Amino acid sequence: MRFRQFLFNIILPLLFAGGFVGCETPKKKGGPKIPKATKNNISTIRFHIEAHPSDGDRTMMAKVGRTRPMQMILMASPMITEANVIKAEAWDTTDDLVAIRLELDRIGRRTLMINSGSQRGGRMAVSSHFPDQHWIGVVRFDRVMTEGVITFIPDATPEESDRIVKGLNIVAAKLADDRDEDDL
Repeated sequence: MRFRQFLFNIILPLLFAGGFVGCETPKKKGGPKIPKATKNNISTIRFHIEAHPSDGDRTMMAKVGRTRPMQMILMASPMITEANVIKAEAWDTTDDLVAIRLELDRIGRRTLMINSGSQRGGRMAVSSHFPDQHWIGVVRFDRVMTEGVITFIPDATPEESDRIVKGLNIVAAKLADDRDEDDL
C-alpha cells in the first residue's frame, strides 16, 4: 500500500508539470511579420477625416501637400489604413500625372461608405510613409462611396507614386494570409 502512495506522489506532480509544458498556446504579437528584406520597400497609407477645432484632444494640425500646402485640422486616428487595402494600382492621367487607385477590404468599404455619407462635402487627408512620412493628398466626399475604391492624385512624383503602390501591394500580400474570405 505504501508503494502505491509513493508512486502516486511521484506521478501526479510529473503529470501536472507535463500539462503546463505541453499546453502553452503561441503568443501573437501585433501586426504581420514582414521579412527584413522587404521592410525598406513597404509603404503605409492613412486617411484622416477633417475635423472641427472644437473636437479637442482627438484632433491634430497637418500641412497637406508639398507644392501648394494647406493647413487642415484632422482627426488624430486614421479612418482607413494600409491594413484595409487589398490592391493598389498606379494609373497614368491625361495631364501626365499618376493617380493612385486603392481597392479596400470589407471593413474599409464599410468605413468609407459610412463616413462619405455622413461627412458629405467634407474631406479626408492622405498620409503615407514611403519610407519617410508625407501628407500627399486630399480626397473630397462628393458622393457616397459604396464601391470601396478610392482614387486620388497624390502630390508626389510619378516615381514616388509607383513606390507607394509597390509598397502597399507588398503589405497587402503579407496580410492576405491573415484575411478571411469574408474580409474581401
